[in-house]
Amino acid sequence: MLYSGQSSESRERTTKRTTSVECVRLMTSSPEPGIAALLLPTSIDQTLGDSYAIEYGCPQIFCFDMNAFLFLQFRATKESELSDANCPVDCWIFSRTEKDSAHPSESIRQVLYRFIMQGIRRSQCHGCPVSAVGDSSPKGRLFFNGEPLWQREDGKTGPGHPSGYTRSVDGNNGALAWETPDGKWLTDENGQMMYDSRPLWWSESSSEEDVEIYDAN
Repeated sequence: MLYSGQSSESRERTTKRTTSVECVRLMTSSPEPGIAALLLPTSIDQTLGDSYAIEYGCPQIFCFDMNAFLFLQFRATKESELSDANCPVDCWIFSRTEKDSAHPSESIRQVLYRFIMQGIRRSQCHGCPVSAVGDSSPKGRLFFNGEPLWQREDGKTGPGHPSGYTRSVDGNNGALAWETPDGKWLTDENGQMMYDSRPLWWSESSSEEDVEIYDAN
């Protein structure tokens, strides 16, 4: 099955794609592993992966058939890898359960919230310059989640600062800022916090009059 909006180029990739999807259990308290470890038809990965991930350049996609939520995350280091048959794919499946079910799972609302936040963080970091942190200089960013890449002591490049610096959310603007290994905000020579993403909101209105954030008018 191919979606009507799919281009001929994407359709050709769909027929060639052979990426295997590894199903993992995440955020579920069900005692039966089989609930999440469902076998996916190859056509699901092909159709969703090529019609959406590649077509729109988005590594996180999901669908709901009224019985289960399917989440796919293409762990591409750059956008061009979305069409690579060897691109690893994370897969989560959450079955719909009622309140009185003997095997309750995490609410789909909470699951969807976390998944959307992954995309928001990626968008926040997209195009944001990665500055040197501590004695290390970044080597770029991961496309699928926006994490900066560093060269580790073993010579390999990957996420995770080699000196233990981490990113945390600044509650004043929603941006990701660097923290030192002892949990303090990292600042530059001018005493300003060092950010690794754009802000999500501003504490003051940019206009002369205050405007409600959710005001549709």
